[in-house]
Amino acid sequence: MRRHPNLYCDTSAHHPTYFGVPGSGWEMFLQFGNTLLQDKIMVGFSKDSFGLTIPQSVALYEKLPLKEKVIEKWLYGNAKEFLRC
Repeated sequence: MRRHPNLYCDTSAHHPTYFGVPGSGWEMFLQFGNTLLQDKIMVGFSKDSFGLTIPQSVALYEKLPLKEKVIEKWLYGNAKEFLRC
């Protein structure tokens, strides 16, 4: 993702709870998503995805072991930059 400026990752198909579970395989995603790739990850929501409301999903992302500025980028800032809003 670092090599290609228009390539981004989105997390909409994955339940946010599993990103923070040790041994889940998502440790490297969180490590690089918190550092080198923090500007390349976007979170997508749909109403009632995984049986959660959007505020419940946001709360789960806010509980992940990510820097506060990174959470803001994942939830809002990166999409705003990508869409040039």
